[in-house]
Amino acid sequence: MKIRYIGELKLILRLRWGTAMGKSVFIALAILTGIGLLSSAAHAEKRVALVIGNNDYVSLPKLGNAVADARAVTQALEQLGFRVFKGENLDYKAANRLHADFESAVSPGDTAFVFFAGHGVALGGENYLLPTDMTRPRSGEENLVRSEAHSVDTLVRRVQGRGAATSFFVIDACRDNPFETVGVRSVGTTRGLARMDAPTGVFVLFSAGIGQTALDRLSDSDKAANSVFVRTFVPLLVTPGLTHIALAKRVQSEVKALALSAHHQQQPAFYDQIDGEVVLKEGTPAAGTANTVVAARQTDRDPQAALADVAARVTGAVVKLKVRTPPPPAAAGQKADNKPREGNGSGFIVDPSGGVVTSANLVADALEITATLSDGTVSRGEVVGRDSKTGLALVQIRERTALPTLKFGDSEALRMGQRVVTIGHPYALDSTMAAGMVTGLKRDFNTGPYDEYIQTDIIFTGMAGSPLLNLDGEVVGVNTATYGASERDKIGLAVPSRLAVPVIDQLRHNGRVSRGWLGVRTRSITRDTAEGLWLTDARGALVTSVDEKGPASAAGLLNGDIIVRLNGNDVKDSRDVSHVTEQMPPGTRIELAILRRGNEVTRTVTLMPLPGAGEITPAAASAGPRSGPSDRNTGHALGLELSSLTPSLVNRYSIKSNVRGVVVTDVAAQSDAASKNLAAGDVIVEIAGTAVASPDELQRGLAQAKAEGRKAVLLLIANASGDLRFVALSIR
Repeated sequence: MKIRYIGELKLILRLRWGTAMGKSVFIALAILTGIGLLSSAAHAEKRVALVIGNNDYVSLPKLGNAVADARAVTQALEQLGFRVFKGENLDYKAANRLHADFESAVSPGDTAFVFFAGHGVALGGENYLLPTDMTRPRSGEENLVRSEAHSVDTLVRRVQGRGAATSFFVIDACRDNPFETVGVRSVGTTRGLARMDAPTGVFVLFSAGIGQTALDRLSDSDKAANSVFVRTFVPLLVTPGLTHIALAKRVQSEVKALALSAHHQQQPAFYDQIDGEVVLKEGTPAAGTANTVVAARQTDRDPQAALADVAARVTGAVVKLKVRTPPPPAAAGQKADNKPREGNGSGFIVDPSGGVVTSANLVADALEITATLSDGTVSRGEVVGRDSKTGLALVQIRERTALPTLKFGDSEALRMGQRVVTIGHPYALDSTMAAGMVTGLKRDFNTGPYDEYIQTDIIFTGMAGSPLLNLDGEVVGVNTATYGASERDKIGLAVPSRLAVPVIDQLRHNGRVSRGWLGVRTRSITRDTAEGLWLTDARGALVTSVDEKGPASAAGLLNGDIIVRLNGNDVKDSRDVSHVTEQMPPGTRIELAILRRGNEVTRTVTLMPLPGAGEITPAAASAGPRSGPSDRNTGHALGLELSSLTPSLVNRYSIKSNVRGVVVTDVAAQSDAASKNLAAGDVIVEIAGTAVASPDELQRGLAQAKAEGRKAVLLLIANASGDLRFVALSIR
């Protein structure tokens, strides 16, 4: 406003003072300009907020925490000097009136804040907040949502139209489509809120990210309790000196970490178009306040002091594991060795009651697990569950007192070159720390939908199961394998926390991991394929086969269909399909937009359990005997002499009892395998992501790779001790 009025004054001064018109116009406009300046000065920037919490819906499921969440946020905003327009359990008309009062109070230059807790859905990519009297729509009644709900996008535009300098929109709403829970099969809506591209000057924070569900109710009977999201968000909102981006990142990190101690699946997401940084409460953060420590500030610390700080904070939660496994079977004509084998490894505590995350390979076939804590305490442990897809396991140890724990951080916030550390127990030694950096992200070896490894330069044999930590001491990954031809050339690989947290949560509650199955094979569309299919760009997933017993077949998908969107989100390639579906539980309904002969059609599919998903419980872990002396199967491929795993080979190479696969018995001197340090006694566990138990199975996997036109094939190799590494061999 001031700049505009000063500009008018300069224009007036260009008139010739000597003319009567010049004098009259100057005097008149100078008076108006003065009035404008006074009125502008009289309007100091203020803070205005709209807060709504809806629990008691008429036709939709009632909620347990929305009103309590709104009250907690209201108190925090009032502490920050906001004038709050608040409402509880509002129907459409009451919400409209409150919206109008709020919008009329917003003036140019103000800071506006909107908080909504309740049901929300997305329709056509636009987000809607549902009033308590929202009608339960039927199929085909999509316009009911547009006419009876409040559009977040419209509200954003109205607030911006009032001239607000900065606007915050915090939506504490479920990712579930509430209409489906009351028997409405489809009203064109997706699972909850859609991604929002915030306009200039707007910051948006959703309590749950795309494809997640805000199961944040603490108990059905306690409606006064706050959700996990608000319990984290409110203290950060009133933390002095915390920027809006630091606040959002901290909310993401802490809410995800709490998934291990409270059964929910919130994955907060935020979208920001604010120029610069906004601090809602001025002041210097209190020394040692955990809320003020954010990953973005790691570079401000002294590197050596930061490493020492991490070691001091987290060492107490890292444990040394000793695992006894069955003795190997006796070879033909030899006396059986009845002495169990012993292995050592690392793990870290994620639950005060004794939940320990470690490597699935380490505890396979475990007869006895002993955990040694940092203070020397020795505890017995038992396997809660294992997951072969990610290579993670959860072990429960028994202690009478609460144990120190590590929190999971946000692996999505990692950057190339960022400093990371790991602490573990290699070679059965006490705590050993190694420091390095992130050298790659989302590393994909095309072995399955969980190939999103964090790549580091930290290489330590025997560290599988140890935590990968940022300099805030948060677990951003779990070390699981290495990749490379030699010790000098190897890289470290860790499962990111984004994938690890939901797996560990399922293991804690179910002892196994259930994954969704679509029942199709797809391939990414190349430029050549796109031209052949008359597509304008190489995007989407081409369906190459449909399992006749799978859910996709039941929903009417056909070979040649091109999946272009899944739950309203664009599909870039075939991995977008497998990534999303296998991370959803069986029974989840998904909506696919497909191109068929140039026309777009929509199909709704209910995912089935993934066959042979590799969920391994303790009972299943010991199932399946190794090959006996008469079962030996041999073969030759890739410059390797191969054999099925027999008792005599187990004894010859001292192969640990939990290792499964095809044994390498000799390596051709000039082969690609020899140049990459494969040796007799190594065991091929997988080829191209598929487990193998005989040379014949490996040959079939090799033939399939050649038929797909691959130039190399990726092998997962275990040494005799069970340490894993990836090796790519040429198949030309």
